[in-house]
Amino acid sequence: MKNFIKQMPGFRSDTTWKKVIASIGYIFLLLGVLPVVFQGSLVDSLWNGAQIIAMIAFGAAVIALFKGNVKLLHIVNRKVALLVLVVSLIAAGAMPFPAGSEQAEVQETDQAENNELEAEKAAEKEIANLEQKEKPTSEQDTAQNQEKEISKEKQSVEQENESAAEEQEQSAKKTATPQKQADHGPDAQVTRVVDGDTVKIKLNGQEETVRLLLVDTPETKHPSKPVQPFGPEASSFAKQELSGKQIEVEYDGPKRDKYGRLLAYIWVDGKMFNQMLLEEGLARLAYVYDPPYTHYQEYMKAQNRAKNKEKGIWSRDGYVRDDGFYYGRGTEKDSSGNNNSSSTEEKASENEANEGEKGSSSSTLKYDPNGPDRDCGDFDTQQQAQDFFEAAGGPAKDPHRLDGRDGDGIVCESLP
Repeated sequence: MKNFIKQMPGFRSDTTWKKVIASIGYIFLLLGVLPVVFQGSLVDSLWNGAQIIAMIAFGAAVIALFKGNVKLLHIVNRKVALLVLVVSLIAAGAMPFPAGSEQAEVQETDQAENNELEAEKAAEKEIANLEQKEKPTSEQDTAQNQEKEISKEKQSVEQENESAAEEQEQSAKKTATPQKQADHGPDAQVTRVVDGDTVKIKLNGQEETVRLLLVDTPETKHPSKPVQPFGPEASSFAKQELSGKQIEVEYDGPKRDKYGRLLAYIWVDGKMFNQMLLEEGLARLAYVYDPPYTHYQEYMKAQNRAKNKEKGIWSRDGYVRDDGFYYGRGTEKDSSGNNNSSSTEEKASENEANEGEKGSSSSTLKYDPNGPDRDCGDFDTQQQAQDFFEAAGGPAKDPHRLDGRDGDGIVCESLP
């Protein structure tokens, strides 16, 4: 060991300062080499050590080529030095990283990333080529657009047909029973039933009178008319369905008439009471002043069903007229469909009374033309209605709307 140390540069002489400098140099060399050799895993450390040995051999071979030998490393001549030089170059530059080392893993990762990038570029290039090949011409674009438009039109027609079918189903359901709906309007409570088509309610802490929209029931409390057939039945039905009940009020058009009454549909227990009257044959569809009305079609169907079944007011021939109820000549049908008319004597006396009334009414008005609104049902004869109409300003004016739609100046033509 002593001989080996004496052969190392710096220790060949006995000079103390040279030995100190050499010792310091070797210590620094070890401190610089050891961390390089022993970093990472064991495999990496061995590989680093082999690399350092190859570098030392390379340096010694270069020195030996110039000096002729390096006996410390057993390089005895230049031929051996040249051989060591070649081997060290191959070992230092061409020796691969050992499998499992960190350097090998890094190298493999870099290689994998490079391969992925190349594969992505190749795929993008291939997709671009396919898109270029599959790109349609302008004529093909036009044909495809036309096909799309035709397909959209077919879908639209199918949707319309489906909507129409749904509407028909809903209409059929509506005609089967009085319409049901949610959130019709403000809640109120019925405080009193006046007659079939007029009720008093408590709404927002105040009492209001409601005149049912689009329906007219026979009179029971008219100041100038007797009780009309089916009027008591309509009032009784209204009391049975509405008295003390919580209801919902639905407006449609003008909210009040000129008497200050609310004009509304009434919903009770989820059903529209106006339509219930028509279904039971206890009211006629009337006072259609400001169309269109929301529920007019349902009301017309309900009235037609009652008319076909000859229910209530429709059981008497000639009783229901466009301008009201004419009870002077109405005849009620029995269950077999025959008319239970009054006797011939009763008809004759009735006609005589009507004729006498017609003759005497020309000079005397039954109502004040400037008073409450009147309709044809308020008059017993056509002459009474005509005199009233002319006194109210007709035919130039018709504030009570007695002339109807023809505007011929002759009112209530259905009256005797």
